[in-house]
Amino acid sequence: MSTIDRRSFLLLTSASLTSLPAKSFLSFGQANAPSRLLWYSTMRRCGQINYNEHDPLTMEAEGWGDYWASLKVDAVLLNGGGILAFYPTQVPYHRRSQFLGSRDLFGDLVAAMKRRGAGPTARCRSTPPSRSVTRRGSPSPG
Repeated sequence: MSTIDRRSFLLLTSASLTSLPAKSFLSFGQANAPSRLLWYSTMRRCGQINYNEHDPLTMEAEGWGDYWASLKVDAVLLNGGGILAFYPTQVPYHRRSQFLGSRDLFGDLVAAMKRRGAGPTARCRSTPPSRSVTRRGSPSPG
């Protein structure tokens, strides 16, 4: 069995891709809708907001929406899950930000981005469960 190094692989695959028309990449998987482009095929700018537990107290979703719109981003990554929930949740063992109150920070940011055409995209982070979940006798979260 012959092996190929990374550089040779990249050269070989990029050379084969340049022989295909660009249109074939932009409409991949859309045999019945050739004029409709996939959202990620035209995306050029993407922003990201990483908020912390205290941010529900002061973060202004509309202000962030204006900021990203001024930069003409196509998408904004938002914390959609992980260590803390920044939205009302009933998921067992998914701890809400202690400063969230009745607010839905994630929902507010999604709505603000949508109004400005900056596609909100949930960014999820998988982390080990907290000690309270893994204690002996606790039910499994999944």
